[in-house]
Amino acid sequence: MARTEDSLSTLDDKEAINRGFQMDGKSSIRPYIPAAVALASNAYAHLPDHATKLWICLLISVIICIDDRCLDRGLDIVHLFPFNERFVSCQPQGDPALKALDSLLREAPRYYSPLVSNLIVTSILDFVSSLLLDHETKDLRISTSTPLFPNYCRLLSGATTASVLLIFPATVPVQEYIQSLPDLFTVMNHTE
Repeated sequence: MARTEDSLSTLDDKEAINRGFQMDGKSSIRPYIPAAVALASNAYAHLPDHATKLWICLLISVIICIDDRCLDRGLDIVHLFPFNERFVSCQPQGDPALKALDSLLREAPRYYSPLVSNLIVTSILDFVSSLLLDHETKDLRISTSTPLFPNYCRLLSGATTASVLLIFPATVPVQEYIQSLPDLFTVMNHTE
């Protein structure tokens, strides 16, 4: 496992630099690479394609960066609000980390089938929406008459669909695992 981690960590740094991702300053993904490498090495080490593992590692690094910067208010929320619209209309993003996420999402079809890559992308777009939902409802008192609302927020914020779908190599036909997704979502949401 350590060999995989070392390999991913070194390549992840180099790949992020080659892609022009921010590696210094407040938008740097560098501090998040070790956590992403640990996650990718544990959850996705079985994937046969190294390029896919590297892409996943970069994706996780950027997602953790954005999530962390939203928590400590280091990310200007003004740039986050139009992220999905800018992504869909191929407009430039207003923040380096969001630009990196945009770029990585567009690569999903390189690593997964059209259906699976669509589900991965929409899951991560939901994650972005969950950050906005958190911002808009930060002072909201949860009503006892809506007990499933926290579950809904968790479903969006965990990028559960993406996390689960990334487990399966692109060579495995979707028909072989698609029916297990709801059960895997439950496991993921209660263990993540």
